[in-house]
Amino acid sequence: MKPLTRREFLKSSTMAGLALATARLTQPQRPVLDPAPPSSSKKQFQPFADQVQQTMETNDIPGIAVGIIRANKLVYADGFGVANIDTGAPMTPRSVMSMASIAKSFTGAAIMQLIENGQIQGIDDLYMDHVPYFTMEDPRFQQISIRHLLSHTSGMPPLTDADFFAEFMTPDYDDGAAERLVRSFSTGVMLAQDPGGPAFLYSDVGYDILADLINNVTGQLFEDYMQEHILEPLRMKDSTFLFAEIDPDDLVAAHIRDENGNVVVWDYFPYDRKHAPSSCLHTSVEDYSQWLLAHLNGGTWRGKRILQPENQARLWEILYYWNPSDELEGGYGWGWDVGRFWEHQLIGSYGGQPGVQTTGLLLPTEGLGVIVLGNCLGSYNWEQYPTAYVVADLAFWALNWLVEGGGKEAEADGAAMTPATDSFQVHLPFVPMRSR
Repeated sequence: MKPLTRREFLKSSTMAGLALATARLTQPQRPVLDPAPPSSSKKQFQPFADQVQQTMETNDIPGIAVGIIRANKLVYADGFGVANIDTGAPMTPRSVMSMASIAKSFTGAAIMQLIENGQIQGIDDLYMDHVPYFTMEDPRFQQISIRHLLSHTSGMPPLTDADFFAEFMTPDYDDGAAERLVRSFSTGVMLAQDPGGPAFLYSDVGYDILADLINNVTGQLFEDYMQEHILEPLRMKDSTFLFAEIDPDDLVAAHIRDENGNVVVWDYFPYDRKHAPSSCLHTSVEDYSQWLLAHLNGGTWRGKRILQPENQARLWEILYYWNPSDELEGGYGWGWDVGRFWEHQLIGSYGGQPGVQTTGLLLPTEGLGVIVLGNCLGSYNWEQYPTAYVVADLAFWALNWLVEGGGKEAEADGAAMTPATDSFQVHLPFVPMRSR
């Protein structure tokens, strides 16, 4: 089976066999409440726990952490299996792992903050106006705007399979990584299309060079800006964009398949500072739920506002339509997929890189959210020993179950609710991700 391109994956995962819709989404305003401590033992969540266990066993995944948001609370959070097969450390809702491309939605929010604060004029600002030393041999680079970078239409190059592994094997850790990346495009690189062209050309580096824009505009390094303006206000206490700040005892190992198809801890880790905006958020189910709850509450959570409601809603505007002639098919926003799940508005965020697969889903009008984080993806030989990207299947199963009434308080007889369609499956036509 031929692996999907990232554009095809994003489209298929959001569709999940259902009709995509809505070009511009707004969310209902709900009272801001402190989250109740999540329970991992409530009987009403046993069907989901069973599905997680089955997914792990069927796909040989060492560990999965999950969370469910309902009624403005993280009502369920649990970890299954192990965070590291070498140490046997358990997977928990506070286990910290790389979120891969879910980082892009955080970068999009940071850009929106700069617009809201008047530090940049708007999304159509030219990139070079804020990063004047950015240059390319291809003269079209002068036309690249922030919109083009956020929407993957800039023509900036994707990472190849070789880059995907090699860059993590020789990562940058220093403060100069972002600027060096920007300057590295000065020779030998051509754009794949005119900026703003018709193709969705998924490019990590298109997001990565936004780190230097944030630095130039604010005077803060990207990681420091994100910590001060997003992670700390949302009390994401275990979260960081800097690998060196992670407590080793909390870190989830990246697992891949070796030459014989056996699951092993990868000798490296999917971190390279120059790719921080696209790929290097590290967080847990408990912390990530605070991010999702802030979005369900118009940019505010537990008394801290990261965006005004109207600007938070703009993060879910579609910047690229999968089918421009049929806007109801949905598309890609500011690091988010925007579409529809049955008749409900759907916001999705997905990530995958060596050893990591992540999914976060929201039904804003229903106040529902699902988080599924897995710690195995890929192999030394992607073609011979693929690892299925199953967290999206699992997240959509849970979302369907919740919409049909699953996970509510059990009846007086103690029976746990089960989904009306036990056989519900979301089959993504997907073998391992070959790009984030």
